[in-house]
Amino acid sequence: MKSILIQNGTIWDGERYLRGSVALRDGKVEAVGACLGFRADFEYDASGALVCPGLVDIHTHLKGLGADIYGVLPEPSCYPFGVTTAVEAGGEKTERAEDAFHLKTAIFASVWYVDGKPTFEQAERVIRAHGDRIAGIKTCYDKGQVDVDSVEPFRQVCDFAHSRGYRLMVHCTDSPVPLGELLACMREGDICTHVYHGIGHTAAEDGFQALREARARGILLDTGLAGGVHCSYDIARAALAAGLGPDTVSTDITRFSAFHRGGNYGMTWAMSVMRYLGMSEEAVLRSVTTDAARAVGRQDEWGRLLPGRAADVAVLKYGPVRIDSTDRNGRRIQVHEGYRCLFTVADGWMAYRRDD
Repeated sequence: MKSILIQNGTIWDGERYLRGSVALRDGKVEAVGACLGFRADFEYDASGALVCPGLVDIHTHLKGLGADIYGVLPEPSCYPFGVTTAVEAGGEKTERAEDAFHLKTAIFASVWYVDGKPTFEQAERVIRAHGDRIAGIKTCYDKGQVDVDSVEPFRQVCDFAHSRGYRLMVHCTDSPVPLGELLACMREGDICTHVYHGIGHTAAEDGFQALREARARGILLDTGLAGGVHCSYDIARAALAAGLGPDTVSTDITRFSAFHRGGNYGMTWAMSVMRYLGMSEEAVLRSVTTDAARAVGRQDEWGRLLPGRAADVAVLKYGPVRIDSTDRNGRRIQVHEGYRCLFTVADGWMAYRRDD
């Protein structure tokens, strides 16, 4: 259908709340707020719901772009949760599988280590193959997954990324060195993911001082929840209470997490958990729209409902949910209120609709 009118909801345009409607035509946003006289092929009643820009998940693992063991089917794992843009956080493939996706994508090229030293050849190949989609460089600095025992190999990866003008994302869970040593190598715009993890050296061990200093230097804090695997709920709650909430909420969704909770793991799950732990609604919405798009350098394309932009919309309802989650440290939470996605539009196409 060529035109859609979404009416009666509370609009979050990526920066502020509005009342009115959202008019979509020919794959673009035509009007936001006052849409008098707009005649649509399809009208959607969003009474009692939030009408948002399509959500941006900056940490996913998509089939065909990263490691086969982790990759999840893109659209079925994103559209039912309001996500219209997903960033592959660990791209290793040179085949352009994303050209076959309807979902919008960007890619962090992955750097790994051999004998304690970073190897850049694969990342270079990924950059050459996906140059127009590269969001930056991603490295895993987890001594349980890679052979590293000091900060020096990580410093070399930072130099590699920064010398080429790329932002860096680091998986910091179970680092061989304190988090502060990693953050000291990073610069403004770089992203520390799994920032509230509870394994080994954590953000809490220095009273969050390293996070305070990193934020002051413009380093971004990302959740990368992985369904609680890479998040200590106690540390996340304490960080939020200390004013160190995340810049971005992301899922780190993989084929291991996507459908092992009754099919309800995705961005709305992550948003619900972070709101339960202490984030305000506005902070949650910013973290998956405007701020998420800015984190990967696509703020001029994604994360806002503005006339002329792609018709990417998520309609979310806050109300009763059931989330029962235990993190890797054994802390259990039970969430009874949260977000559900009712309707997703991607490039003006009705990608998902929930009729209950």
